[in-house]
Amino acid sequence: MKPAAESSYRSDIDGLRAIAVMAVLGYHVMPHLAPGGFAGVDVFFVISGYLITRLLWRDLEGATFSLAGFYERRIRRLLPALVVVILVCAGVEMGIGLPDEVRAFGWSAMASVVYLSNHYFLSQNDYFAEDVALNPLLHTWSLSVEEQFYLLFPLVMMLAYRYRRHALAGLVVLAGLSFLAGEVMLRFNPSAAFYLMPTRLWELLLGGIIALAPHREWPRWRAEGAVAAGLAMIAYSIVLFSEATPFPGVYALVPVCGAALVLVGGQTAGVGLSRLLALSPARFLGKISYSVYLWHWPIVVFYKLQISPQPSSHERLGLIVASLVAGYLSWRLVEHPLRAHRTGRQPRIVWAGGVAATVVVALVGGWFVITEGGKSRFTGSQLGFISYLNYDADPYFRTNTCFLTSESDNLAYFDEVGCVNYDPGRRNVMILGDSHAAQYYAGLARRRPDIQFAQVTASGCRPVLGAEGEPRCTGLMEKAFTTYLSEHEYDAVILAGRWETADLPRLPETVRMLSYQVGQVIVLGPIMEYRQALPRLLARHEATDADVEAAQFYSEIKEMDRLIEEVLRDSPGAYFSIFDTLCDGRDCQMIATNGQPLQFDSSHLTYQGAVDVVGALLKQGMLR
Repeated sequence: MKPAAESSYRSDIDGLRAIAVMAVLGYHVMPHLAPGGFAGVDVFFVISGYLITRLLWRDLEGATFSLAGFYERRIRRLLPALVVVILVCAGVEMGIGLPDEVRAFGWSAMASVVYLSNHYFLSQNDYFAEDVALNPLLHTWSLSVEEQFYLLFPLVMMLAYRYRRHALAGLVVLAGLSFLAGEVMLRFNPSAAFYLMPTRLWELLLGGIIALAPHREWPRWRAEGAVAAGLAMIAYSIVLFSEATPFPGVYALVPVCGAALVLVGGQTAGVGLSRLLALSPARFLGKISYSVYLWHWPIVVFYKLQISPQPSSHERLGLIVASLVAGYLSWRLVEHPLRAHRTGRQPRIVWAGGVAATVVVALVGGWFVITEGGKSRFTGSQLGFISYLNYDADPYFRTNTCFLTSESDNLAYFDEVGCVNYDPGRRNVMILGDSHAAQYYAGLARRRPDIQFAQVTASGCRPVLGAEGEPRCTGLMEKAFTTYLSEHEYDAVILAGRWETADLPRLPETVRMLSYQVGQVIVLGPIMEYRQALPRLLARHEATDADVEAAQFYSEIKEMDRLIEEVLRDSPGAYFSIFDTLCDGRDCQMIATNGQPLQFDSSHLTYQGAVDVVGALLKQGMLR
């Protein structure tokens, strides 16, 4: 009985890498086909843990282990291609990036080259933030997790080898603690659970456990079954998981254990599915998978920013091909030569080159930050639009007091005294819904100071009976319907939300129910949405440019507006079409009366935008 760490190169692992990288590529380019393709990263983690543990254990057993040597191999393996990608992206950013994008890229470049980008992107998490998804280095968070693991794990393995009789048990305990930590963190801070190394450590350690576990030759049928089950679990994750799946945590067990089964089953010689994974095309794609992973996301981001925010099917195929070609060239010209080249002074050269490359990237990133993204390249009007990309909507939305978000994911945060402030000496109106309702509060309060407005709003929650969503949403809507509105006689209630098709059957019933409790029920229709933040589109293009119109979800919003108006035709409520107010044919208003963007992101109104829309609502005799 020998540990798996003593086995030789396994070509089927390259095939498993190929599956992982294509899953991630599919998720970013064709999410409708691979909505759970992000699980490919978890497969990579298991593979990395397995291979690194084998390598470290082999060197420890052969008394050839050296910390300096291990880190030198990691530098040679990972840093050159990463630095090339960062510097190429830096050049593109300076050519097409807006100041906020260039500045954010500078920070992310510095974080990526020292493998701390997971912490950087975690720090950028915000309810209204959309720019993080357009950062060409966003995908480097997973590389940072791996590098942080590589930094500490050799020390763990040195200790494990010293107490080798308990090494396997020690890794199992560490993995269990990491998994439990991730489960707990997922409930309190899902973003931290996703990005941080300690909550992902168990995935890497599972690969290490497989590498150290004693290996017995399994019967062929059992090994075939293990590999088949593992591939099925990975496929299940890719096809049936989505962004709505709580992740990592328990759900991550599916792709992680799937990868583990493929690794364990493949240790038995002659397994048919393992031989398929070892075929030349899969093996080749696995070998270039690191470079493909590095290049695919910048290609996708820059294409969406500069050419088409919503690529067609043919364009998506082109993005996949471009990613594979760029990955091959990167592997052929950068990754493979520098990884294979050896000289007598190589360790010293590698360390010096690594330090120099890191300093260069840090200087470039620092310059981007210091110059505020090269803002001198832009006109005054462009900079005016750009400033709205950092718009602070919280005071106007009354975030985390009257508008609950994932940061205030508990009804205890809701300020009943300040938000449901009924005044018997004035007219009283309640605003009910999600962020698309909260955006109107400040405009209503400005336009009608004679009215006392109550605000009961939570993110991701439309104001209909039987609302579905997070507990903060469903609980708040239920309290509004059963308690707040029944305790006092409101003159009107305003329902607004980011309406979905599923809301249509419930909306008339909700309006009828409310009409028995309040004097007037007003339903606000959907507002125009864009594929990118409107200020970004306006800064890149003229306000009348066809590119801005192409970025509108015009047909979708128009159809939703028509459907809501239709279902409410015979209801006692009043419907106000924001779409008809802001759009005259294809020409939709994008600039508020103060000359600034009507919306500060892809769908939410600025304060002045809300004041303008409310003014149009009042002109039509609403809130009589």
